[in-house]
Amino acid sequence: MEGATNAVDNAIDGKILDDTKPMIYSVLNNEAYVIQGRALPFNDTDVVALGFKALEKGTYVINLDNVDGVFSAQDIFIKDKFIGTTHNLKESGYSFISEAGDFKNRFELVYKKASTEIVSNENEVLVFKNNGQIVINSTSEKIANIQVFDIQGKILFQENLKANEYRVKGLTVSNQALIVKIQLSNGEKVAKKIIF
Repeated sequence: MEGATNAVDNAIDGKILDDTKPMIYSVLNNEAYVIQGRALPFNDTDVVALGFKALEKGTYVINLDNVDGVFSAQDIFIKDKFIGTTHNLKESGYSFISEAGDFKNRFELVYKKASTEIVSNENEVLVFKNNGQIVINSTSEKIANIQVFDIQGKILFQENLKANEYRVKGLTVSNQALIVKIQLSNGEKVAKKIIF
């Protein structure tokens, strides 16, 4: 935006006035903004910190409503720092599960994927509940690492292995959404949501 910097600009940036509703917002100096102008010229390495506020536990979707100017031909990604995935919002909305709360550091808006970030074809990895266990099955590559998180980011289980199937046993949680992060032996990463 003309005249904007990537710091606080009093005549351009706008703080959140009503924080009683669910929202996604930009974070600048650890404060919530509904408007945050960015410096010109546009740089595709720019990173915009985003927070998210949920009034109740549930599934939420982040969509792009409209783009113009430089963003008409520019990919726009939402990076979910909680589960370690990056999703292209130009292709579709990003669906995620959240507990109630204010999560100031959950997301980042980025304009290109990191060169080391690989996301696999999610159809190659199956995650399901069977007899009180989480079953993870990879139809192609061997599974190298599994992590299971609760919705608040607490790690409940972690295991390094070399197998096409693994069963997570002994979890003491019930009736809640969990995130299962899987890294395959070729470096591909998948994150799946499951109700356990």
